[in-house]
Amino acid sequence: MTEDTKLSTVYNKCVEFVKEKRPDWLNNFPKNIGFGTGIEFREPSLLIGPKNDNVLKKNMVFIIQIGVVGLKDDEKEYALMLGDTVVIGDTGATVLTPSKKKIRSVSIFLKGEGDQEEDEEEENIMENITRQSKRTAVLDNKLRHEP
Repeated sequence: MTEDTKLSTVYNKCVEFVKEKRPDWLNNFPKNIGFGTGIEFREPSLLIGPKNDNVLKKNMVFIIQIGVVGLKDDEKEYALMLGDTVVIGDTGATVLTPSKKKIRSVSIFLKGEGDQEEDEEEENIMENITRQSKRTAVLDNKLRHEP
């Protein structure tokens, strides 16, 4: 993402990358892959999509969000979402969200219906933790104006 590049060009380069690396994802690829942010959180004129011919300018800030849904692994269906915030500079985009990017650092796994035993075990653990943390001199039901 460099200055004076059309937003549609950015989108099309991403599509080309997906075609090259994972063509099976192309049918599930989103219609836009992010947006500019400024006066409004999501500037409607700055969507990074195939039809937007607005150009990138220095100091513009973009939220990049690439989500692919309907992916299948064995019998499970899942979605993949990648996101970062970038600012356009003299030599290209600089990532403003330099956080951990390892799979286990950024993944959220939703449990299916067959995972109820694990849920009950987690609830028991959480109940024990909260029960231990309630040993305090602060009263739960006394208001300020009460003696």
